[in-house]
Amino acid sequence: MSDPMAQFRDAFFEEATELADGMEATLLGLDLQAVEAEDLHTLFRAAHSIKGNSATFGFPAVAAFTHKLESTLEPVRQGTRPMTTELLELLLQGVDLIRSHLHHARRGEALPAKEQAAQEVLIANLESDGAPVAAAPVAASAPLTATLTGKGFAIRFEAPKDAFRRGINLERMFRDLAKLGTLQSWPDLRTMPSLEALDPEDCHLAWDLRLETARPQMDVDEVFEFVAEGENLKIQALAPATSVPRLGDILQDEAGVSPADIREALALQKPLGEILVEMGKVKPEAVGKALEQQQKKKNQAEASTVRVATEKIDRLVNLVGELVITQAMLAQASQQIHTTLGEEQMSAALLQFDRQTRELQERVMGIRMVPVEMVFSRFPRMVHELGKQLGRSVELLMEGTATELDKTFIEMLVDPLTHLVRNAVDHGMEGAEERLAAGKPATGTILLRAASRGGHIHIEVKDDGRGLNRDRILQKGLDKGLIAPGTKPTEDELNLLIFEPGFSTVEAVSDLSGRGVGMDVVRQNVRVLGGRIEVESTPGRGTTIRLVLPLTLAILDGLTVRVGDETYVFPLASVLESFQCQPEDVRSVKGDREVISLRGEFIPVVRLHNLLASAEGHDASGRSLLVLVESEGRRAAMAVDELLGQQQVVIKSLETHYKRVEGISGATILGDGRVALILDVSGLIRLEAGAAAVEA
Repeated sequence: MSDPMAQFRDAFFEEATELADGMEATLLGLDLQAVEAEDLHTLFRAAHSIKGNSATFGFPAVAAFTHKLESTLEPVRQGTRPMTTELLELLLQGVDLIRSHLHHARRGEALPAKEQAAQEVLIANLESDGAPVAAAPVAASAPLTATLTGKGFAIRFEAPKDAFRRGINLERMFRDLAKLGTLQSWPDLRTMPSLEALDPEDCHLAWDLRLETARPQMDVDEVFEFVAEGENLKIQALAPATSVPRLGDILQDEAGVSPADIREALALQKPLGEILVEMGKVKPEAVGKALEQQQKKKNQAEASTVRVATEKIDRLVNLVGELVITQAMLAQASQQIHTTLGEEQMSAALLQFDRQTRELQERVMGIRMVPVEMVFSRFPRMVHELGKQLGRSVELLMEGTATELDKTFIEMLVDPLTHLVRNAVDHGMEGAEERLAAGKPATGTILLRAASRGGHIHIEVKDDGRGLNRDRILQKGLDKGLIAPGTKPTEDELNLLIFEPGFSTVEAVSDLSGRGVGMDVVRQNVRVLGGRIEVESTPGRGTTIRLVLPLTLAILDGLTVRVGDETYVFPLASVLESFQCQPEDVRSVKGDREVISLRGEFIPVVRLHNLLASAEGHDASGRSLLVLVESEGRRAAMAVDELLGQQQVVIKSLETHYKRVEGISGATILGDGRVALILDVSGLIRLEAGAAAVEA
């Protein structure tokens, strides 16, 4: 029998989570020198709402703890207790505990003993109004998961024989697994040796497990990350699920890293990719590609939902009604098609149908669009914590949070923006004394800004710190062979070097940065999204890193061209101009390399019929029709046979249906039913550069 209150409880958890997020944002935005009364009222109302709704839906533990926060806020609101830095930190810990309460309440679980103890210490601190009581740090809770649906995994696990000698905590592993859902376990005693043959230092334990959860297999894999060895772990989905490979598995398959090296790196319990780079077992670019591959699998595996405004649904319903009317008009006109009136009706109905189809496309795509605030909202707390850790005063400002992005973009922007914001705090921001000596305010400022411009989304991370040290970047580029000796790269070329795999100008590696992996992740993710990166930096005044992204991954504005007998599509965002030139305008350098001089700049010419093996039907008259493109700060003139026009195309993944092809980002179906490949401009430029290097 279905639970009639289930849908209302789901709504409660969503609303309570939003209220907790709002409390955190309000706390982080408080000016302790002049606390606004309305901010205190907002905090109190949010806590009161969570308390009341928790009691209504039968979650007394949530209500009781939130009541303690409410009681703490009341004297602050009345002006009898000051809002201090210490109290602010305690309230932030309280918000974390509210999230943890909600997380466990949704799963029908009690708060774990460790967090219960931390809650008691926190309440004592809130009530003491004096010296803080020693407390264990409260970890931020995992994000809420969907209500259990009976899906999950059947697991066979045999503990490693040397588990005891390696100090593996199997009990903790099972606790972590139980946090993912409803866990049932059956120990297999058949693996136990006889008492006479039993070695107390060996582990012979094995279990058959059933985990009911809505979480992806990637989360289950992470629990067994330290103990999975060969055939000792088998995971089978109870319902169809997409498996997400572990980073270690990808690096073993793609980069040839040995299982022993993986285990050695995992034993350090730090980010696997960075440790392997430090150990010299893998190159940074291999880690970047593995992370990109894992992110793609993760996006395929994670079942995500989008909250849609009622207004958008209403517009869709109205539009469907109009389409029904148009369909009736077309049916009537088709019966009178041989008359003049019928032709006129058919023409009018087709025009109306075309308009409504375009509007339907826009409306449906609009459903996938969510505000960028979903990404930005996680960074105020992160900047706050990093500032405390590094002893720097940093303020985070946000603009354009209502700008809408495709839901897929939102998921894939989290990692790039996290690296950029962390770098801005760690590398870009000076200490208070250095800032004051430079005539700046002691508090540094980081601006997160999103805006829609010219059919693209611009997301900027701007800081007022020390700026990029181009002399150090140049020297590092020369040392790593990224810059040829004797050449003088432009400022843009130097700025973009920071995104090269393994590139870092930091002398000492820290827990935050220094291994040169993070910025490569930024570039890989932005490349997957079909965007580009722009960097502006002024020494002593700060740095701006701008991510320019298309509005959506599903539909692309493209320039269709013919090369031989094949049709290709250039993303319009990468096209600068097209022009025709005579054979004498193209010059040869270094053998077969070709360049053309355009407004004082020499641009390499790429013959697509050679690069893509589309020579059949190629125009060999000698005239060149060139399309000037740009990606990642590099330009090239692509030689094509014919420009077919500009049109919107629906992108189909080539990797899903075939395999990854360098220089090709996807495919589309044209109006005549033929398949056209969508070109990856940055990949084509890399292919041409690689071919030239081989010839040289």
